Amino acid sequence: MWYHQARFFLGWASAVAGDRAGLIMMESSMDRFREAMSWWSRVFSTACWPSAISNSPRPGRRRRMWNGPGLVAQLGETFFEAPLLRLKARCLTGSGKADVEALFARAAELAREQGAVAWH
Repeated sequence: MWYHQARFFLGWASAVAGDRAGLIMMESSMDRFREAMSWWSRVFSTACWPSAISNSPRPGRRRRMWNGPGLVAQLGETFFEAPLLRLKARCLTGSGKADVEALFARAAELAREQGAVAWH
């Protein structure tokens, strides 16, 4: 599992720097996390995914981000719930969707409830 976590972070750093091969490396590691049923790695990698694909022209990669809130509900691990809601709201900004402000508000409220100073 350590190997796949290292590969995930290497892929993330590459993807954020604009290297599309980094996204492939991240996806491969995320698949390994799912196969190994590593709940923490799955939630964490899902939380990091949007920052790597935010400029990706491929909508299929963007869709994977929406698995984040579902994964939080499925696993009951809420540590990354606030930033996932905020990222979802950022991605929907400008789309005309009415729930954008509600997502930002819920993310801020949840961060305050959790005492998550870093997520405010």
